[in-house]
Amino acid sequence: MSSLYGNLVTLSNFRMEGARPDGSVYPGADLLFIVDFDQVGAGCTANEVCSPGADISWYVNGQYAKEGVGAGYSEGYGYSQTFGMLAPASGTVTVMAKSLNQVTATFTVVGQGLEPSAGQVMVKNVTCGTGPDYQCSCESNGELVVYFTKVVTAAGQGVAYVDVLIDNNLVMENAPTSTAQSGGMDSVAVSCPSDGQDHVIAVRGKNDAGASVILRAGTPLGGSFVGGFSGTTIQIGSGLTGTPNNQNLIVPTGSPILTVAPVTSVPGAGDNTILWVAGGVAAIVGGALVIKYLAGRMSGARRYDELAMFD
Repeated sequence: MSSLYGNLVTLSNFRMEGARPDGSVYPGADLLFIVDFDQVGAGCTANEVCSPGADISWYVNGQYAKEGVGAGYSEGYGYSQTFGMLAPASGTVTVMAKSLNQVTATFTVVGQGLEPSAGQVMVKNVTCGTGPDYQCSCESNGELVVYFTKVVTAAGQGVAYVDVLIDNNLVMENAPTSTAQSGGMDSVAVSCPSDGQDHVIAVRGKNDAGASVILRAGTPLGGSFVGGFSGTTIQIGSGLTGTPNNQNLIVPTGSPILTVAPVTSVPGAGDNTILWVAGGVAAIVGGALVIKYLAGRMSGARRYDELAMFD
């Protein structure tokens, strides 16, 4: 029996490419469906050419989409025919290939973080800044890098998702994190608030209460990236190698600095040498002043000989 284009033949080995490992599909995913046809019924010869070929019609959710002929051997798929489509934004879709028989594949479109294979994590600790050891502060590029410690409760297919909130408002949804290691740390970057106020930064896993940290308005760039920050100017010394005499340091309002002893010289201190002084404040010698708090590392007044210098 033949059709307008070729013979109706038996179809087999129907498969789909472009889905997640669990079979679910991202919205807008580029999908390819492949079906094998009976080469004998299609009149295929030893030189891998099929005449009249295999007549195959394609349907999406019962609606006719395309008809074509499997006319030869494919290096990638063998004696087969393919049909491509972009996944819709949502819903369940059934694709059918029909010739002498019919074969179908059904898939569900789900967004990131909603796939059946998604793992689960609980967030136990949150901080932010240039590194996880610093008090929460924003970056000079306007980003707030948020660090969080995760406890894996379900590995899934290797990926879980977390949400980031500022003052209980969702600012990033379904940020991926690996479930390969429980107790590890991960990070995600969001836009820094720019209103000069205190803010609560929270991270939570799915079905998880999460954890939070406070971004203080008085910390360097904390809550006030636009236009810099305000504070009190103090003198951190004179005669530093690579720096002007009487270098000034702007101490943000609300900082824990008690006193700072004058620094008269630091042998070998060149450009970009970092000096840690009372309260955990740092200044970069020879460049623009950069201030960070090293949480839990230093507190109260320090004598000159207690200053820690890092090259």
